[in-house]
Amino acid sequence: ENGLDWKNEVIRAPMEFQARQIKMGNKFARALYIEPDSYGGEMEDSFLNDLSSLPACSVFSIDYVPVDKKLTKKVLEAKYMGIEQAISKQNRKRVQQKNFVSEISYKAQAEKDEVKEMLDAVRKHGQRFFWVGVTMVVVADTLEELDELTTSLEQTCDSGGCRLSIALDEQRKCLNTALPIGIRNFAQMRAMFT
Repeated sequence: ENGLDWKNEVIRAPMEFQARQIKMGNKFARALYIEPDSYGGEMEDSFLNDLSSLPACSVFSIDYVPVDKKLTKKVLEAKYMGIEQAISKQNRKRVQQKNFVSEISYKAQAEKDEVKEMLDAVRKHGQRFFWVGVTMVVVADTLEELDELTTSLEQTCDSGGCRLSIALDEQRKCLNTALPIGIRNFAQMRAMFT
Protein backbone atom coordinates (compact mmCIF):
# COMPACT_ATOMS: atom_id res chain seq x y z
CA GLU A 1 0.00 0.00 0.00
CA ASN A 2 2.68 2.50 0.98
CA GLY A 3 5.22 1.33 -1.64
CA LEU A 4 7.55 -0.29 0.91
CA ASP A 5 8.74 -3.86 0.50
CA TRP A 6 10.35 -5.79 3.36
CA LYS A 7 12.78 -7.38 0.86
CA ASN A 8 14.42 -3.98 0.36
CA GLU A 9 15.26 -3.94 4.05
CA VAL A 10 17.28 -7.16 3.68
CA ILE A 11 19.26 -6.21 0.56
CA ARG A 12 18.87 -2.65 -0.64
CA ALA A 13 21.15 -2.77 -3.70
CA PRO A 14 20.59 -4.36 -7.12
CA MET A 15 22.31 -7.74 -7.42
CA GLU A 16 24.43 -9.09 -10.25
CA PHE A 17 24.88 -12.86 -9.96
CA GLN A 18 28.20 -14.20 -11.21
CA ALA A 19 29.63 -17.74 -11.17
CA ARG A 20 31.65 -17.33 -7.93
CA GLN A 21 30.12 -14.30 -6.25
CA ILE A 22 27.30 -11.78 -6.14
CA LYS A 23 27.88 -8.08 -6.76
CA MET A 24 25.51 -6.03 -4.58
CA GLY A 25 25.96 -2.35 -5.36
CA ASN A 26 29.52 -1.60 -4.21
CA LYS A 27 29.83 -4.78 -2.08
CA PHE A 28 30.50 -8.42 -2.89
CA ALA A 29 28.90 -11.56 -1.47
CA ARG A 30 29.58 -15.26 -1.90
CA ALA A 31 27.20 -18.17 -1.35
CA LEU A 32 28.88 -21.24 0.16
CA TYR A 33 27.85 -24.66 1.38
CA ILE A 34 29.36 -27.50 3.37
CA GLU A 35 29.77 -30.51 1.10
CA PRO A 36 27.36 -33.21 2.32
CA ASP A 37 29.76 -36.12 1.82
CA SER A 38 32.55 -34.37 3.73
CA TYR A 39 31.17 -34.63 7.25
CA GLY A 40 30.16 -37.65 9.27
CA GLY A 41 26.94 -38.40 11.04
CA GLU A 42 27.24 -35.46 13.42
CA MET A 43 28.50 -31.89 13.70
CA GLU A 44 29.96 -30.56 16.92
CA ASP A 45 28.28 -27.52 18.47
CA SER A 46 31.68 -25.91 18.97
CA PHE A 47 32.42 -26.23 15.24
CA LEU A 48 29.11 -24.61 14.29
CA ASN A 49 29.78 -21.85 16.82
CA ASP A 50 33.25 -21.23 15.34
CA LEU A 51 31.81 -21.13 11.84
CA SER A 52 28.96 -18.76 12.65
CA SER A 53 30.94 -16.39 14.88
CA LEU A 54 33.65 -15.29 12.47
CA PRO A 55 33.98 -11.49 12.33
CA ALA A 56 32.22 -11.04 9.00
CA CYS A 57 28.82 -9.97 7.78
CA SER A 58 27.17 -13.31 7.04
CA VAL A 59 24.01 -15.39 6.92
CA PHE A 60 24.36 -18.95 8.24
CA SER A 61 21.59 -21.52 7.69
CA ILE A 62 21.11 -25.13 8.73
CA ASP A 63 18.31 -26.61 6.67
CA TYR A 64 16.79 -29.91 7.77
CA VAL A 65 13.93 -32.14 6.72
CA PRO A 66 12.67 -34.82 9.13
CA VAL A 67 12.02 -38.24 7.63
CA ASP A 68 9.11 -40.38 8.82
CA LYS A 69 10.22 -43.16 11.17
CA LYS A 70 8.43 -45.92 9.21
CA LEU A 71 10.03 -44.77 5.97
CA THR A 72 13.44 -44.65 7.67
CA LYS A 73 13.06 -48.27 8.85
CA LYS A 74 11.83 -49.37 5.42
CA VAL A 75 14.75 -47.72 3.59
CA LEU A 76 17.37 -49.06 6.04
CA GLU A 77 15.91 -52.59 5.92
CA ALA A 78 15.95 -52.50 2.10
CA LYS A 79 19.57 -51.30 2.18
CA TYR A 80 20.47 -54.10 4.61
CA MET A 81 18.83 -56.72 2.37
CA GLY A 82 20.69 -55.32 -0.64
CA ILE A 83 24.00 -55.69 1.21
CA GLU A 84 23.10 -59.25 2.22
CA GLN A 85 22.33 -60.08 -1.41
CA ALA A 86 25.64 -58.58 -2.54
CA ILE A 87 27.49 -60.69 0.05
CA SER A 88 25.64 -63.82 -1.08
CA LYS A 89 26.47 -63.05 -4.72
CA GLN A 90 30.12 -62.48 -3.77
CA ASN A 91 30.23 -65.87 -2.02
CA ARG A 92 28.61 -67.69 -4.98
CA LYS A 93 31.15 -66.14 -7.33
CA ARG A 94 34.01 -67.26 -5.11
CA VAL A 95 32.67 -70.83 -4.99
CA GLN A 96 32.37 -70.89 -8.80
CA GLN A 97 36.01 -69.82 -8.99
CA LYS A 98 36.87 -72.55 -6.45
CA ASN A 99 38.01 -69.90 -4.00
CA PHE A 100 36.68 -71.22 -0.69
CA VAL A 101 37.35 -68.17 1.48
CA SER A 102 34.63 -67.69 4.08
CA GLU A 103 35.39 -64.05 4.77
CA ILE A 104 33.41 -61.30 3.11
CA SER A 105 35.13 -58.21 1.78
CA TYR A 106 36.00 -55.43 4.21
CA LYS A 107 33.86 -52.93 2.30
CA ALA A 108 30.76 -55.15 2.38
CA GLN A 109 31.27 -55.93 6.07
CA ALA A 110 31.70 -52.22 6.91
CA GLU A 111 28.52 -51.31 4.99
CA LYS A 112 26.60 -54.10 6.71
CA ASP A 113 27.81 -53.03 10.16
CA GLU A 114 26.99 -49.37 9.48
CA VAL A 115 23.44 -50.11 8.32
CA LYS A 116 22.88 -52.52 11.22
CA GLU A 117 24.06 -49.81 13.64
CA MET A 118 21.64 -47.33 12.05
CA LEU A 119 18.75 -49.80 12.29
CA ASP A 120 19.55 -50.43 15.97
CA ALA A 121 19.67 -46.68 16.60
CA VAL A 122 16.21 -46.24 15.08
CA ARG A 123 14.61 -49.35 16.63
CA LYS A 124 16.17 -49.49 20.09
CA HIS A 125 17.17 -45.92 20.86
CA GLY A 126 14.40 -43.93 19.15
CA GLN A 127 16.75 -41.97 16.91
CA ARG A 128 15.18 -39.77 14.22
CA PHE A 129 16.46 -39.46 10.67
CA PHE A 130 16.91 -36.06 8.96
CA TRP A 131 18.19 -34.65 5.70
CA VAL A 132 20.53 -31.78 6.64
CA GLY A 133 22.22 -29.07 4.59
CA VAL A 134 24.41 -26.16 5.69
CA THR A 135 24.59 -22.99 3.56
CA MET A 136 26.00 -19.56 4.21
CA VAL A 137 26.51 -16.21 2.52
CA VAL A 138 29.37 -13.85 3.41
CA VAL A 139 29.57 -10.19 2.43
CA ALA A 140 32.70 -8.04 2.02
CA ASP A 141 33.61 -4.59 0.73
CA THR A 142 36.09 -5.84 -1.90
CA LEU A 143 36.64 -8.99 -3.90
CA GLU A 144 40.04 -9.51 -2.22
CA GLU A 145 38.45 -9.27 1.23
CA LEU A 146 35.78 -11.76 0.11
CA ASP A 147 38.49 -14.20 -1.02
CA GLU A 148 40.23 -13.84 2.37
CA LEU A 149 36.97 -14.51 4.22
CA THR A 150 36.32 -17.55 2.06
CA THR A 151 39.82 -18.90 2.79
CA SER A 152 39.30 -18.33 6.51
CA LEU A 153 35.97 -20.18 6.42
CA GLU A 154 37.52 -23.03 4.43
CA GLN A 155 40.25 -23.38 7.08
CA THR A 156 37.65 -23.40 9.85
CA CYS A 157 35.77 -26.16 8.02
CA ASP A 158 38.98 -28.13 7.45
CA SER A 159 39.70 -28.02 11.20
CA GLY A 160 36.11 -29.18 11.81
CA GLY A 161 36.58 -32.19 9.52
CA CYS A 162 34.53 -31.04 6.52
CA ARG A 163 34.87 -29.14 3.23
CA LEU A 164 33.36 -25.79 2.34
CA SER A 165 32.62 -25.13 -1.32
CA ILE A 166 31.51 -22.19 -3.40
CA ALA A 167 28.12 -22.70 -5.02
CA LEU A 168 29.53 -22.37 -8.54
CA ASP A 169 26.99 -21.02 -11.03
CA GLU A 170 24.31 -21.40 -8.35
CA GLN A 171 24.85 -18.26 -6.29
CA ARG A 172 21.19 -17.19 -6.55
CA LYS A 173 19.85 -20.61 -5.49
CA CYS A 174 22.25 -20.88 -2.57
CA LEU A 175 21.48 -17.31 -1.45
CA ASN A 176 17.73 -18.01 -1.50
CA THR A 177 18.28 -21.16 0.56
CA ALA A 178 20.51 -19.43 3.12
CA LEU A 179 18.14 -16.51 3.67
CA PRO A 180 15.52 -17.07 6.41
CA ILE A 181 12.56 -17.10 4.03
CA GLY A 182 11.87 -20.85 3.99
CA ILE A 183 12.91 -21.63 0.41
CA ARG A 184 15.08 -24.64 -0.48
CA ASN A 185 16.44 -24.00 -3.97
CA PHE A 186 19.87 -25.46 -3.28
CA ALA A 187 19.57 -28.98 -1.88
CA GLN A 188 23.07 -30.18 -0.99
CA MET A 189 21.98 -32.39 1.90
CA ARG A 190 22.99 -35.56 3.69
CA ALA A 191 21.36 -37.98 6.09
CA MET A 192 21.92 -37.50 9.81
CA PHE A 193 20.45 -38.87 13.03
CA THR A 194 19.36 -36.93 16.11
